[in-house]
Amino acid sequence: MEARPFKVAEWTVEPDLGRLTRGKEQVTLRPQVMDLLVYLAKKPGQVAGIEELMATLWVGKYVTEGTLYNCVGELRQALGDDQEYVATITRKGYRLVAPVTGLQDQQVEAKSNRLQWLALVAASAVVIAAVLIFFRSGEPEPKFQPPINSIAVLPLMDMSSDSTKQYLGDGLSEALIHQLAQVPELSVIARTSSFSFRGSDLDAMAIGRELNVALLLEGSVHVEDGKLRVFAQLIEAQGGSHVWSDKLERDNNDLFSLQDEIALAVANRVTGLSLSKGDLAYAAATTPTPVAYELYVQGLYQLNTLFAPGQANVNMNAPVDALEFFQRATEVDPSFALAWAARARALFMLMQMEKVTPMEAGPQFQEFLGQAMRLGSGLAEVQFTAGLLTPGPQSLQFLDQAIAINPNHSNAHVQRGSKLLEGGQYRAAFESLAIASSLDPLNGMAVEGALYASFYQGDWEDLDKRIAASNRLWPEANGLTTEAHLMFELGRLDRFAELERTARKIPGYGIKDWFASAPRHFGDTYLTLGLDSLAAAWFNNPEMVASYQDVMLLREGKYEDALVFLLSQMEQAQGRPPHAFRGFPDIAASIVEVFLYQGNYQGLTEFLDQRQWGMGLYPLPNCCATNPPWPEVAYAFALTKTGQQEASKQWVDTLLQQLEHRLRQGIKVPNHYYELARLQAIQGNIQDAYAALEQAIDLGWRRWYFERDPILEPIRELP
Repeated sequence: MEARPFKVAEWTVEPDLGRLTRGKEQVTLRPQVMDLLVYLAKKPGQVAGIEELMATLWVGKYVTEGTLYNCVGELRQALGDDQEYVATITRKGYRLVAPVTGLQDQQVEAKSNRLQWLALVAASAVVIAAVLIFFRSGEPEPKFQPPINSIAVLPLMDMSSDSTKQYLGDGLSEALIHQLAQVPELSVIARTSSFSFRGSDLDAMAIGRELNVALLLEGSVHVEDGKLRVFAQLIEAQGGSHVWSDKLERDNNDLFSLQDEIALAVANRVTGLSLSKGDLAYAAATTPTPVAYELYVQGLYQLNTLFAPGQANVNMNAPVDALEFFQRATEVDPSFALAWAARARALFMLMQMEKVTPMEAGPQFQEFLGQAMRLGSGLAEVQFTAGLLTPGPQSLQFLDQAIAINPNHSNAHVQRGSKLLEGGQYRAAFESLAIASSLDPLNGMAVEGALYASFYQGDWEDLDKRIAASNRLWPEANGLTTEAHLMFELGRLDRFAELERTARKIPGYGIKDWFASAPRHFGDTYLTLGLDSLAAAWFNNPEMVASYQDVMLLREGKYEDALVFLLSQMEQAQGRPPHAFRGFPDIAASIVEVFLYQGNYQGLTEFLDQRQWGMGLYPLPNCCATNPPWPEVAYAFALTKTGQQEASKQWVDTLLQQLEHRLRQGIKVPNHYYELARLQAIQGNIQDAYAALEQAIDLGWRRWYFERDPILEPIRELP
């Protein structure tokens, strides 16, 4: 039924239009705010309780007390006064104190028409049913059937008066994820995916379907006058019904018992078990000091702002700010293993962003990681940190240990799968990444890693599913780019061209921060096909967040211009995370190319030595025809040219070992054969180098690299 206008004091309310008017003044309300106003107006002067409002207004929707508080605040702001219209009744709810006219008459009229309406409905029911049966066609929408005992912990909202305690809400949510993940009978979605719904207007079923879970745990935190108040509720995703809820209040320094109590109540309610607090202890088991734990939680909150989904402005100082909190946490409690591990991760991030050099950070890095392992080797997060930051095969031992301690540690599965993928162990990589995707379905590294693992295995049926999942996750960014990349590798140029045309029509594609890799993918592919003008359109676009003008300058032999451009890019990228700009490894690899083509071998070795390239911070790339040459091979060649034969031999032997392992996997990738040709040429095995180069060119490698690469000069001299 159409909701006719009514008045609240001097304001005219038009529910169907979502609008308030007063003379020439006009204000638009969000649907949730208008629903609240209409509900309060139907019972003017009466108190509407918080639980009553949440249960009545937004049935089946994902809302928290915070949603209601925000709606009340917006309504008061729209009406122009604080409590002149909507009064707060402490610990009870709200009531509309302004006079309402025109709405009661509508309610009387509606009541008198109700019997007529019911008769009409009854008479029409049979006809409607027949029409629905007659016209219904096609397959019904698949029923949402999530795994039993599957749960996602959504971020608890900060409802404190000064809005400065969101880190406590996030910290409590993360602790609950860790605690519930310890219960074998529960399947718990990881942080990356569950936190992506922060502030979402989606209802419980939509979130549950997206995450494939049966239950959602959500709520709010409120810190006031030395007290920490938490409201938590468990929602059944399929119908939106409330399964359990509780309000808890503790002193600020009693966070541990509060989160243990919530985790225990939820675990026992969902599984039917009778677990005790000792079965789920998390924070208190890692530090007995609440102050240290709160500092640690603040550090995690800061660190996560660097990669917050959908964040418009990346927080460039996040690792620096986080490192300070972690340091203070270890000063308060020197035995706090998790804080030591977090210090190591934050420092590693600063090295990746080149805010500090490996040489500067090396001693501290080893100290932080060593302390974490000495104090907390039995903690999954500590073993994960060691696996993340340790180069080489030993990293897998740490990651395997992390997974043994906590099989639901999604990030450990992601890193394990990524490292196996780099090493060419595609089947094992796929298994880890598939597990990670189920635990963290919106984690981009897991989704894209599993996609590439399917590609390398030649599992085309699974590849189609993974591409679809990638496109759902990134409908206008990486998903489209990744699919285009793979379509080219599979020789499906018609589909590649279709995707490239789509990309060019998307506003901001390749320009917004999170689309930084787009121009490289499309430009390199066109360059590989010999379509230089189309490649230049991507490489030379000055609006791109990650410009690649150096590629065309190199192509034209303008080495000095390319070097000047790359050094300016390196300066702009200083302190920026790779996802928000062209990453340092990519820029550095291009600088190495310039030095190589110039014959500046001393400059090449000094450049890479300065960045300690051999530390294993930059894994060897593992695909495809559009990859640039490996800087590691150029480094080995430059060592030879500068009289460091023994060091060159060690590099060549190591690289050949890695390459041969990958080639034994049976995946024919053009750049693998190209690098094999270069390594054979460095060793002086010219005929073997020639055979490998032929393989690379047959598989689509770009001939123009061969035509000027000084490493392959002996092959070009062959008849």
